Amino acid sequence: MGVQPRRRVHALVLFRSETGDVLLVKPSYRPDWLLPGGEVRPGVPIGYAVARELVEELGLQRSIVHALAVDQSPANLETRHPEGLTVVCDGGLMNCGEAVAMSLPVRSVGIEELAWVSPKRLPDFVAPFMECRIRAALAAVRFGVRMPLPYNGESAD
Repeated sequence: MGVQPRRRVHALVLFRSETGDVLLVKPSYRPDWLLPGGEVRPGVPIGYAVARELVEELGLQRSIVHALAVDQSPANLETRHPEGLTVVCDGGLMNCGEAVAMSLPVRSVGIEELAWVSPKRLPDFVAPFMECRIRAALAAVRFGVRMPLPYNGESAD
């Protein structure tokens, strides 16, 4: 069997407020807003990788054991990025107290701002591909569809 092509894998987390808003982060390295999360390195379980990112970016400890949506991205010849997969995970519902208490850690890695954004205002904040991912994840929540994130056949929870 030949060498398998490289793929990028990213995991993002959808957090929702009691009012239906979505938590977005503004990274310092790009013009648009994103869901919190990041790269999943080879050999690292998705839930573990994204939980680590939440601690680094938001100072938030959360167990992530379900996915809501998966988006496949083609290779980008301009940036030389290989094909990629992005898993949008379920961060759950945050009550008002948790949402208000959210803040960036003093040593947050590359995150400038946080915002709770109404789904109606997503086009004002995120790129079209990110809006599609968020809307797909919100639809999964609305229909009660969550996929477990096992690692090598073992339960993530």
